[in-house]
Amino acid sequence: MGNLVKFKTTLAALAVAAGGLTLAVSGQGTAQAATAEPAPSCVEGYGWNMMDMYATVHMTNKCTTVQRVRPTYANDALQWGCYELQPGQTVEDKKAVVFPPLYKYTGLVRC
Repeated sequence: MGNLVKFKTTLAALAVAAGGLTLAVSGQGTAQAATAEPAPSCVEGYGWNMMDMYATVHMTNKCTTVQRVRPTYANDALQWGCYELQPGQTVEDKKAVVFPPLYKYTGLVRC
């Protein structure tokens, strides 16, 4: 399964490099990301890209209720997955990518 993820990520990076095209993964595309409702302010996200081939986001639910959120990235090829966070829970979203600077973390949305 890990090779399939690497293959999809490689295809996404190649699509971006070849003229700014985007590749939707698992049915999640630009239109959905653009219309998604932002996560409440009590759910905090912090993301970074390291040259170690990963795009990483830490999400913390500081709300008093369960929250379902998804991190968003500048490159919409990573727009998949939804996390259900219990109050006080912190989760890490870490994806292997070909060229990390293309995958800038842009925020959290409800899912």
